[in-house]
This record gives sequence, structure tokens and C-alpha cells, in this order.
Amino acid sequence: MWVAACAVAVSAIAFYFCTGFNHVWFAAWIAPIPVLALAFRTSRWLYRWTPFAAYLLGTAHVFGYLHLFAPVWVVITELILLAGVFQLCASLARFSARRLPEWAAVWTFPAAWIIYEFLFASLTSNGTAFNYGYSQLDFLPVLQIASVTGIWAISFTVMLFASIMALVWTTQRIIPLTPAILFVIAVFAVGLVRLRDHPGGGPALTVGMVTADAGLGASWRTQDPQRAMSVANEYSDRIERLAARGAQLVVLPEKFLGVTPADQKQVYSIFSDSAREAHAMVIAGFNFIGIHPPRNIAVVFAPDGHVVLTYDKHHMLPGPETGYLVGEQPAFFSIDGHKCGVEICKDLDFPAWSRRYGRQDIQFLAVPAWDFVVDAYLHGRMATLRGVENGFTVIHVAQEGLLYITDAYGRVLAERKSFSAPDVMFVYAAPAGPGTTMYSRIGDWFAIAAIAALVGLLAVSATRPKNTMWV
Repeated sequence: MWVAACAVAVSAIAFYFCTGFNHVWFAAWIAPIPVLALAFRTSRWLYRWTPFAAYLLGTAHVFGYLHLFAPVWVVITELILLAGVFQLCASLARFSARRLPEWAAVWTFPAAWIIYEFLFASLTSNGTAFNYGYSQLDFLPVLQIASVTGIWAISFTVMLFASIMALVWTTQRIIPLTPAILFVIAVFAVGLVRLRDHPGGGPALTVGMVTADAGLGASWRTQDPQRAMSVANEYSDRIERLAARGAQLVVLPEKFLGVTPADQKQVYSIFSDSAREAHAMVIAGFNFIGIHPPRNIAVVFAPDGHVVLTYDKHHMLPGPETGYLVGEQPAFFSIDGHKCGVEICKDLDFPAWSRRYGRQDIQFLAVPAWDFVVDAYLHGRMATLRGVENGFTVIHVAQEGLLYITDAYGRVLAERKSFSAPDVMFVYAAPAGPGTTMYSRIGDWFAIAAIAALVGLLAVSATRPKNTMWV
């Protein structure tokens, strides 16, 4: 019992530091090992459920955040189900380990976990939110494999390492696990080689970023023309100040202003004039209300003042944005020879949508966004991984979140918190991304391979007797 309690405590503490809004990358490599090793070693029913207990305790800290969007009973059910998924993956790994040679069994645990993450991202409205791979956002060598496989191989590698260590702990043998060890080494090698690449794909683009959280509660949903004009003029002044500092592209946040049919012409005229006077391209996120259905849009104004395009958000936040018009087309534009695209906030939770931009070989992605302070780092930086996956520089401007620029390798080039001052603005010369990657072209091949591998491993395991070396 003491061994079980210690295993659960160590794993739960490590899960706490690497899941939800915590991002201690090395904790993610440690977290599964103690309880997985214990589940491998013992036949006692109680101890075999230590993975469930550790994962539930370690991730319970996200309860308060999830409760913002769902009732208590729904959140509790979700947390129990997620712990159950982790337990199922550990149980499948135990089943294979007792019937297959170590070199084969070691792959079961990471393959099962990746299948869960892939299905969750494909079938739910939350996309890749809380994916285990986001724990590695600060660990650049491992992050680079996303340019080949997407996010899936990041989680797979971390879970594979845990599986290796648990089996070594259990069997006291390492040589049979050489193929798996070589896979982990190969992931690091790919990352180190890619990080040696030149971070730019051409001349830099000088980007201006600005947001003001003050007065946000009224401005984004106002149907008062005077209030709308006041907010529009305030942002117009900020655009001119950024342009005076050399900004070629100015990005404003998501839904910073409510726009109605009655005041649309005046609002558009203000930003059109600002873009023309600043000789800069401007991307503004509007909440188009007073119509049915309402629209969450990003409008791109050219340096000559005309509207280049209007992008409708594709992935809506369930609840607050239920009933909004769902956009169906990606948006592309060019500035000074650079290929650029626009997405809005939650769109970046879904790799498949961003891959449509990667296939068009864009170099910059502008992201007007709106986060909730507590999730500023996690949700904000999720967009960073889309840049690594597809080879573009990310320009992220969020209310109640982060304003940042990250290159196509996940490096944070510039960053500010929107809530650090009444209004936050800065200018940065951002390098262009190299463009299309292997993942952009081929897609989720790695997740599909994991599905095939797990089916094969379990099928063979079912035909073999239990190995006598196990207790």
C-alpha cells in the first residue's frame, strides 16, 4: 500500500505540473512512469488502478476553468472519463506486456494514448485542447517533430519514454527495448537538425500589435453607435502610432468592437481611412451583431483603404458563440510579397483547419483572439504549434491574453500580456516562415499509423499465452 500511495503521489504531482495551464515540460516525461510500472508489476486489482487515481488527482486542478463552460456534474464526468481513458491505455499496455516480447509491447501504451487524442480532436468541439503534447511547448527539440507528424508524435514520444522506463523498471532489461529507444533519439535528432535552420524565409515583415482590455465588456457587444465610434477612433489612433514606428501590418484582437448594420459603414470608413493614412495593412476583429445569425469576423483593410477580404470564424466556442455563422473558407492575402493568412482564436485548436493554410505555403498567419486570462499561456501558445506544423510565423493578438510573435520553429520572438497595462502595443520585425512542411502535405499519417499498430499489437496479444516471467 505504501508503494502504491507513493506511486500515485509522485505521478499525480507530476501530472499537476504538466497538464491544464501548467507547462513544466520535464514533468510530463516523469508523470506516467511510477503508476505504469506498478500496474505492470503487480496482479493485485487495487494496485492496477493506480493510473486512474493518479491521473484524476493530477488533473483535478482544471475543474474551476471547465466549470466556466459546463455544469458541475458535466465537469466531474469529463474528468472521470479522462482518467478512465488513461487507465484503459495502461491496462492495454499491461495486457500486451504480459504476452508480447518487450520490443513489441512497449509501443502499446503510446499508440493507445494517441488514438484517444486523435479521436478527441476529430470528433469533439474542443479540438486538441489539453492535448498532452502542449506540455512540450517550451522544449523546442521535441516540438520540431510536429513539422513531420503533427502534434501526435510529440505526445507519442513522451508516452513511449514512460513505457520504456516502466518496462525497464519491471523487467530489469534494456537491450530488447533498443528499437523504441532509437525512436526517441531520432525525434531529438530531427529537432536539433531543424533548429539549426535559418529562422527566416525571406525579408522580415514589420508587424504592429495592439489591444486594450479596458472597457471590453461594453465595446464588443455595444449597439450604441456613439460608443462604437468612440472605440473605433481610439483604435484608429493606435494604428497611426504603430505605423509611425514602421508597422507594415497592424493586427487588432478578436471581437474588440460590436458592429451593427446601422453603424457598419461609419466603422469601416474609420479603419479604411486609418489604413490609408498609415500606409499599412490592418486586420480588425469585429463582432457583427444586430443581424441573424451574428458573425465573428476579421476584416482585412489594404494600405489603400479598400477591404481586401472578410474572414468568418470557422470553429465557434460552444455556448457564447452558439448560433453564430460558421465560416467555411480560409482567407489569404499578400503584403510586400509575403503570403499571409487569417484565422480567429479557437480555429487554431484544430490542426486540420490550419493545415489548409500550410498547403498554400503561407509565411505568416495573423490570429485575432480572445482568451480568459487564466488560459492565456496555454490557449494562446497552442497557435505556436500550428506554426511549427505548417512552417509559418504566428502573429497572435488576444484580449485578456497574450500578444506574441513566434517563428516557424516555436521560438518566442516577442511577447506581452494584454492585461499588463490599460492598452498594450508594440512593433516587431518578424521573420517569414519557410512555408509548407511534410505535415502540411501528408497530414495525420502518424495518428493513422498508430491506430494500425495498436490493432495489430492487440490482435497478436490476444492469440498468445501469458509470459511466465510475469508475477
